[in-house]
Amino acid sequence: MNKFLTLLLFVTISIVSFAQDIIITKDKERIQAKILEVSKDEIKYKKFTYQDGPVFSIDIDEIVTVAYENGEVEIYNEETIEEKNEMIQAKAEALRKQEAMYGTLIKEDDLYYLCDRDKRTKMDKEAYLEFIQDNCPEAYKSYKKGNRLWKAGFGLLGSGLGMTLLVGTPLYVFGILEDYEEYRIAGSAFLTMGSLATSGSIPLLVVGGIKRNNSHEVYNDHCKNPQYLSFSINAKANGVGLALNF
Repeated sequence: MNKFLTLLLFVTISIVSFAQDIIITKDKERIQAKILEVSKDEIKYKKFTYQDGPVFSIDIDEIVTVAYENGEVEIYNEETIEEKNEMIQAKAEALRKQEAMYGTLIKEDDLYYLCDRDKRTKMDKEAYLEFIQDNCPEAYKSYKKGNRLWKAGFGLLGSGLGMTLLVGTPLYVFGILEDYEEYRIAGSAFLTMGSLATSGSIPLLVVGGIKRNNSHEVYNDHCKNPQYLSFSINAKANGVGLALNF
């Protein structure tokens, strides 16, 4: 008999404890309530633990969901739920990328190796560019900038050689052979411009090539560890402060 009374009391308490409405707000507040009235603008309710107390109201715009005591769930702001899901996915993606950042990059010929204590991952240039684009913007920007400089230098070199070999030299030679001064002058002008273009291409090729080839070193210097810890001293009006930076 005592066991039956105990079981009956437990069931009664369980029923009472679930016989409540739950309001979840955008601020992540969970309100245990007894909802009295629902309109297009607001919900009026009493606190479930004090149903003899005052009537409260909350704007619909501030509510994410309402779970009624009969089990029904009303969703008022799907955008908020979608934003939370997107944030969760973004954090998971960031964590995945952060975990991939451990290790040191080594370049051998046209291949790259991500090395840590346990493994050595080989990447071709395409995989390497995708890796640094996801995990180290500094290294990716260095590579892209170097590549632009190298292409500009290569284009300038081609133009210079073209003006020198294909235009300037034939004109100048023809002017000498046929004793045409205007051809010699035109040929000399193209030779001069071609020489200047060829000379100007050299620093672009050198700097661009270095930036492209050493982009993995930028990764090793800035991005191979997921977090940085440093101290900085900040001068303020009321004194000097020591800041811990992550």
